[in-house]
Amino acid sequence: MSKSYIIDTTKSAAAKLVPLPVANVSFAPESFWAGYREGNRTISIPKLFELFEEKGILDNFRRLTGQKKCERRGPLFTDSDIYKWMEAAAFALTDQDDPDIRRQLETAITVILPAQCDDGYLNTFFTKPEERFTNPDAHEMYCAGHYFQAAIAIDRCLGDDRVLNSAIRFADYLYNRFGPDKKEVWACGHPEIEMALVELYRTTDDKKYLDFSRHILDQLNADASWKTAWSEDCTVKFTERTELWGHAVRNLYMACGGSDLWAETDDPQIAQAVNRLWQNLVNRRIYITGGVGSRYRHEAIGLDYELPNLLAYTETCAAIANVMWNYRNLHITADARFADWLERSLYNGVISGISLDYQHYFYVNPLASFGDHQRQKWFDTTCCPSNLQRLLAMLPGYFYSTDNEGVWVHLYDTGTAGITLKNGDQLTLTQQTKYPYDGLIVMTINTDKPETFNLNLRIPSWADSCDIKINGQAVGNSATPGQYFSINRTWTNGDRVELTLPMPLKFIACHSHVTDNFHRVAMMRGPLVYCIEDVDNKNLKSVHEVGIKNDFSILASQAVIIPTAKFDFTTLAVKSPAFEFQSEDALYRPVTKLEVKHRPTQIIAIPYYIWANRGRSEMTIWLPVIE
Repeated sequence: MSKSYIIDTTKSAAAKLVPLPVANVSFAPESFWAGYREGNRTISIPKLFELFEEKGILDNFRRLTGQKKCERRGPLFTDSDIYKWMEAAAFALTDQDDPDIRRQLETAITVILPAQCDDGYLNTFFTKPEERFTNPDAHEMYCAGHYFQAAIAIDRCLGDDRVLNSAIRFADYLYNRFGPDKKEVWACGHPEIEMALVELYRTTDDKKYLDFSRHILDQLNADASWKTAWSEDCTVKFTERTELWGHAVRNLYMACGGSDLWAETDDPQIAQAVNRLWQNLVNRRIYITGGVGSRYRHEAIGLDYELPNLLAYTETCAAIANVMWNYRNLHITADARFADWLERSLYNGVISGISLDYQHYFYVNPLASFGDHQRQKWFDTTCCPSNLQRLLAMLPGYFYSTDNEGVWVHLYDTGTAGITLKNGDQLTLTQQTKYPYDGLIVMTINTDKPETFNLNLRIPSWADSCDIKINGQAVGNSATPGQYFSINRTWTNGDRVELTLPMPLKFIACHSHVTDNFHRVAMMRGPLVYCIEDVDNKNLKSVHEVGIKNDFSILASQAVIIPTAKFDFTTLAVKSPAFEFQSEDALYRPVTKLEVKHRPTQIIAIPYYIWANRGRSEMTIWLPVIE
């Protein structure tokens, strides 16, 4: 059986679920995700490696071994970007062998390994021992953590332990210097190593790495970069925190490390902290797209309900980190609310970060634009492209899990999963669906002999109802949106399950404290958030001067779901009645009664994730409501 786990919870003390290895799941060519994963393998991953060579990122390692005489290039944390790329390459090669990626990965490995110091330390920015660990915000442990995760992925996916052995040497150097019983105390300003050390423990069974992870997590409050003028909560231990505030990715990576420690230790204090922080995020500080981070300054999560649209930061890495965190919490608890937010982020805030040509990227994902926001091929801080690539490469591993009683289906797309039951017997489960644009999902069980197990299907919280049939016969429907529906039976070869999730157009209102969205609504259909872009709405003076009538049931019935061939694949747009404002020229004007002049029009809305693929364009998600 493949070991290509994203996280390996097979022995975790508190985890209820074990994920399927990435290699066990494949998407059919016609599936929603197949194009993304093929584009990732054939375009994104190899092209980014070429850019790394062009920009001198690998030369940073060559200069350490004398292979090349050159100045170091890139930010001090740029080592981590090639490590994330290596992780992406390893997972991509589990799906389909690719000689170009394999050659590029081998180049990276053979360039990096000789650059490691004799004592195990590895970093291209700090070349003298006295320079090491003098600045908490220098990302040394952050880079190390990504190196460990790349090493584990290469070992699990490809059976190559060269980088793993190197990573163990590096981890031992750090442990011997900063471990729980050492005098030196260190906490990296950018969490990451916490979850990497837990995964290293899961890989090696060496408990010192688990203890070291907990020790580092407890030291985060000592790091000055976490301290802010706005929240004293960033200066207390993880187990005492009540809110996520500050740099979005750092906070969410910290939370991922906390969840990994929860899974392994079943520590109630960590569990309570994770749940407090998650509730704070999803109830007060997350965008409708699943994006996180409302401030450009410090790339930060802001205060409660501070969710501006035009100036939303919502870094792609933060949405990815939110997927990672919910994935971990899902496997500990088997609670569908985590899968719901995983899905929301994945289909909206994550894949908006990559263009449909798979070569251009958003670092920042605003919820409104005046046409000045475009994706780029390269960022000197290359975390988002490499992070997207590793997520897309490992994406099959997010779809299914198992427990002692059966199978859990978290996400839906056309493809096949190879599943080993607790008794060691094997079966395959196939899905056929046009999800996320259509809510009919047909699953077929293929097994050599009758097998008794639970099939747990996630009923998304956005679904007001559902219909379930087995071999054409309706199942007594007690399914609740936002939960898993468990079907226990003896399954035989060819058994067919039909899950129908109605996907009406919905209008979503926001908490009144979110001032940007006061008396505005957004449109959703299924898991997708919709936006209006001026490319589709040439009848409008501006997409920022349009609103809709305050009768959403009528609007939903009048809206038409239309296919569009404007993209490389068939998507669905929403065509709806609306009103265009007749705005005044004056910025300010005296009034005795506020009246909004408007005329009838119509709008066409598209899924948010595909905006800005047709040149510069205005865009908005939240629409004013006209009484």
